[in-house]
Amino acid sequence: MKVPERIAEILGNLGLAKPEVNLYVYLLRRPGVTVSQIAKDVGLTRQRVYDLLEEMSKRGIVYFSSQKPRTYFPVSPEIATSILIREKEREFYHALKLREEFINLARSAHLMKGDGSNALSLEITGRRAIINTLKKFVGEAKKELMVFATRNEAIRLVYELKAELDDVKASGARIYVIAPLKDVPAEIAEILKKLAECREGEAPGRMYIRDGKEAILMPSEGSLRERSRYDCALLVSNRDIVAVLRSLFVARFGI
Repeated sequence: MKVPERIAEILGNLGLAKPEVNLYVYLLRRPGVTVSQIAKDVGLTRQRVYDLLEEMSKRGIVYFSSQKPRTYFPVSPEIATSILIREKEREFYHALKLREEFINLARSAHLMKGDGSNALSLEITGRRAIINTLKKFVGEAKKELMVFATRNEAIRLVYELKAELDDVKASGARIYVIAPLKDVPAEIAEILKKLAECREGEAPGRMYIRDGKEAILMPSEGSLRERSRYDCALLVSNRDIVAVLRSLFVARFGI
């Protein structure tokens, strides 16, 4: 039972091994079959098929009946691809953590000339990857966190990042927010004012600055017309650039 080449390529790129691709597509075509029947049709041993299906069921790609002998079913392509994308996002977030650890180790071991202030920036894409990055970025603020927020970003600060902001404030770090508070729901504005020192202001984009060392830049909601541009962020580690961004924020906030 041959798998179309493009389908195999897509599922492979999303994280399924070739035997898993073959089994998943087989089950899409013939849901509700036993291990013995699958093994006979795909040319693998029963044990190999069983092992593959067990692993795929742990990942949520397939599921099985409660009756014996077990019969196996695939989840829908929408669910399967969402699961695979979440796995990729977790891998990406882990890679970001490894990147930061490596940079810190390289600096502490004096492997780089200078202080590393000209380190390269990193582009982040995908809503979940951006939120995960923001949580880590915000949560690790030691002295100050500056946020230039649009209306929607101000709301996200409360709904997505409040726990991290609470921890930062409890640690004694200062939090500054410039946002169009008059445009957000009153209860959101009140929570923000308790979490941070706030100023009313329109934002041409979204910006987070942590301890004057790193920044995250994102486009405004106006880029929703070009979704791929909206769901992206730039993590800037170049301290010269971050210093300029911080000075602009300080001038606007009036610190």
